[in-house]
This record gives sequence, C-alpha cells and structure tokens, in this order.
Amino acid sequence: MASSSSGSGLTFKLHPLVIVNISDHHTRVRAQIQHSASASAAPLAEGVGGRVFGCVIGVQRGRTVEIFNSFELLYDPLTHSLDRSFLEKKQELYKKVFPNFYILGWYSTGSEAQESDLQIHKATVEAERISVDHVAHLKPSDGGSAATQCDIPLDNSFLRQVSSLLRRLPAMESEKFQDDFLMEYNDTLLVAYLAMLTNCSSVELAFC
Repeated sequence: MASSSSGSGLTFKLHPLVIVNISDHHTRVRAQIQHSASASAAPLAEGVGGRVFGCVIGVQRGRTVEIFNSFELLYDPLTHSLDRSFLEKKQELYKKVFPNFYILGWYSTGSEAQESDLQIHKATVEAERISVDHVAHLKPSDGGSAATQCDIPLDNSFLRQVSSLLRRLPAMESEKFQDDFLMEYNDTLLVAYLAMLTNCSSVELAFC
C-alpha cells in the first residue's frame, strides 16, 4: 500500500487494488477500440480511446484518506458527459457491500486535464454530496450510528492533572509549528461549525 502526504496536511493511502483496476480499465478499453478500428480497416486517430474515467472510494479518518477500491464510469466522448444513472447505480451497489466507503474523488487516464473534465468533476462531487447528506440525516432508528449527548460530572482532580501536564510541555516558537497549529485549529473549527449546522438542519426538518 502506497502512502504519501500533501501540502494540505492530508495523508493519502492507496491500496494496490485501485492501481490494478485502473490499469485493467485502461488496457481493456484501449484494446476494444483498437480491435474495432482494425475490423473496420480505419486507422486509430491519435488520442482516441486514450482516456478512461472512474471513481475512487474509501474512507477518511481525521486527516488520513485511505483509498480502498474504484469503479468505472460510462463516458460519452461525443457529448463529454457521464451516464449519471449508471454512476448512481454503482454507488448504491457499493454502499450495500461496503457501507463505510464513500466516493472520495474520480480518476482519468491521459497526459493532461481537459475542459470537459469539469463536467466529470461536477457529477462526482454531486454524488459525494448525496452520500454525505445521507450520513448527516442518519438517526438511531435508521440503524445508523449517531452521537449521543450525556452529562459528565466535573472532576477537578483530573483537570488539575491535565493543567499540570500542559505546564510541563516545552514552549514551541517556530513558523512551521504556527502553520501546523493554525491548520489544525481551523479544521477543528470547521468540524464544529459543520456539526452545528447539521444539528440545526435536523431540528428544522423535524418541525417541517
């Protein structure tokens, strides 16, 4: 399994199965087009059949993104569009087999990005948004997991231990530390805001 970090602070882990799937997808489609061209005695134009598209699925735990699998997408080179019904069907099937996996992004083969890729990106982002929206509306009665709120008694002894431990930590003053700290701080605030917005939306929908 390959692992790498990005400038955003995220760590990506890529399982070999994804590479095998993409390689097989590209090789198979390329061979089919070459066979069709040879059967019709027409030369294969440069760049034709050189790109295939698909989605990558997996999980994100904190700042670690782990890509486990992928599936193909049906792309029409004439209209530069995806078969949305096929995408939704594949997404639904994978959710039944891997309920904890979500669409993390999309892939394509080729030397450079093209203007038509924007339509592919919009379609996959919409599919990912639907997945996240579904999770945000899960309730315990739906068989999903939900956070429960409970009152924890105040433990002054434990708080004093935490305060003592924090005072022992060395003071760090560096530009890199400040950048990393601000990134983590902003991410924490973002998660808190998203949780608050989700909670408010759920309450609003309950009274609709």
